[in-house]
Amino acid sequence: MLEALIEEEDPALVLVGFTVDSLGFAPAVAARLGLGFASDVTALSYEDGAPVARRGFYGGKVETELEFPGKQRVLAMLRAGTFEPAGGSGEAATRAVEVATDDSPAEHVEFVEVDAGDVDITGAEFLLSIGRGVEDQDSIPQFEELAEKMGATLSVSRPLVDAGWMPNARQVGQSGKTVKPKLYLALGISGAVQHLAGMQTSETIIAVNTDSEAPIFGIAHYGAAVDLFDLAEELSNRFD
Repeated sequence: MLEALIEEEDPALVLVGFTVDSLGFAPAVAARLGLGFASDVTALSYEDGAPVARRGFYGGKVETELEFPGKQRVLAMLRAGTFEPAGGSGEAATRAVEVATDDSPAEHVEFVEVDAGDVDITGAEFLLSIGRGVEDQDSIPQFEELAEKMGATLSVSRPLVDAGWMPNARQVGQSGKTVKPKLYLALGISGAVQHLAGMQTSETIIAVNTDSEAPIFGIAHYGAAVDLFDLAEELSNRFD
């Protein structure tokens, strides 16, 4: 259906979400139609009338800009949570389009609802995120209580999920969720590139880590090289 729609509408640019569902068809459409293609795109711009896409490589350690010479059409898959809503008061025009399709070799049987976890951290405006620095699973309730007092949603880095201490639904990072809250308070998170890829576009980042050389301080707007438990206790007292 997407192939037929592209051929009928003749767009210069096709935007698709970078999701598990679209990964099943969008790259194949780009290949079959000979389109310029980029996945996991975090920024788009135009230079000399042609689109330029930005994306990361090597686990987020390198960012590069991609051009599409000789391509009249480009299909870009956009990473969720990295683009600001458009400004202004206008509304996009929508319309229904009927597209003829061949019979599919696959047949839909049923929808099966799966457990998406206890919370959607991608919509939170304030995330209190904890990492390996909490040291022990028994420490987590302290930070759950602190997050509730501060009006924050609790999120975590990958080591806590790998240890089985917290569900994947609360994981921030390349193998978890990409988030863009107004405030991201990182406690005891060193800032591996995979984690930074999932939160570096947050509006305000406050990092707390005893290691003053931790990579997360390189992107934080504010930082403190102090013990996270001392800080958590002080915050808890202030929000009582």
